[in-house]
Amino acid sequence: MKGPHTNKDIPNGGLDQTDVAVMLDSQSHIIDKITSELKLPRDGHTTALAVLEKVSKFQWDAKLVLTLAALAINYKELWMLTQMHSSNQLAKSIQTIMAHTALLKPQLDALNKLVYSILELTRCIIQFNELPSMDITLDLPPINTIPIAIYWNIRGIIMCATMIADLTIKDHE
Repeated sequence: MKGPHTNKDIPNGGLDQTDVAVMLDSQSHIIDKITSELKLPRDGHTTALAVLEKVSKFQWDAKLVLTLAALAINYKELWMLTQMHSSNQLAKSIQTIMAHTALLKPQLDALNKLVYSILELTRCIIQFNELPSMDITLDLPPINTIPIAIYWNIRGIIMCATMIADLTIKDHE
């Protein structure tokens, strides 16, 4: 009979299935809280601080990824509304929807550009955090730009959530 498992005996970096399930459930709960924060009608700064408070125990790149996951949930809701309208209507209604979609196209394009920019900055931050510490020059005065970049990226996510809420309301009208 074997003794207790060590970290090297367990896949997933030392976590057993129960630990992974608890961790995912915890993160899911945090993502739900962030999603709720994004839907509250407040200014961007107040919302950003509330989101950052919800993810305070995580590293900076994880804070951003969790906030992006919450945005994905909001985006999914808009996409599903759009799909329901376009797939469940009769031909006459489709013409109305096409005209409505044409009016919303500039807003949808702006939303997509903003989401793309947020994803690009997120990739850069994650890549930067993966650099070996010997590759980072310490000759410059210490400026902690990663938290600042993440704050502004979260503000962009909040703007996306606001745009999604506005588009969803317009889609219902």
